[in-house]
Amino acid sequence: MAHLLAAGAGWTLLDDPEWAIEESPAHFLEDPATFDELAAVDIAKIPRMTEALPQFLDTFEDAQVVVMLRDPRDTWCSIREKFATGRKTRMHEYSRLGITERGPLGCRLAYDVYMERAEATVAAHPDRLLFVPYEHFYEDRIATAAHVAQWLGAPFDTGPATTIAEAQLGPLRNKPTDDHGIRGPGRWQRDLPPDEVEIFASAAATHDRLCRGALERLAQLA
Repeated sequence: MAHLLAAGAGWTLLDDPEWAIEESPAHFLEDPATFDELAAVDIAKIPRMTEALPQFLDTFEDAQVVVMLRDPRDTWCSIREKFATGRKTRMHEYSRLGITERGPLGCRLAYDVYMERAEATVAAHPDRLLFVPYEHFYEDRIATAAHVAQWLGAPFDTGPATTIAEAQLGPLRNKPTDDHGIRGPGRWQRDLPPDEVEIFASAAATHDRLCRGALERLAQLA
């Protein structure tokens, strides 16, 4: 989404900076260089910024936020894949959120925290945060990005966006050099053991509820 918006609007993009992984996402409040890097771009893709949404919106008073809603079971499958292939990841470490558990339960508890903070933020700033279901985006990336650009009040040239719509735009540093595949939504149905599926039952229900509301709002933008 961030890459498509940047291409379609002609924006400069900050893509998943290391400081948002190695440090707290609120690091931009503490480090002038980090603040300047964030302030200098038009759009930033920082998944963990959900942890610091109130501080972000208070600091950047004209900013708007798009939160991509991904099925937590699919998220956990991506983390499990990294474990299985021996790739370095800190995606299973949630102590910064006050969560000591790891594994599927830790992931589910972290998801709960993320969504609670995102919902509290959208309640406080309904015009500044937009939920977008990943499944909906995956079905038609260009149309969905165009709707989001409309919500942002930004121009959107479908030409530049279309040329990159089918590319693997995730953080390639987290994939083997010969793996450019996009797993897509619903991978948990083939990849997740039944006992782990059950752990995510409440989180999956939250995901479904948020997606229904998000689709209703996106339909108003169409």
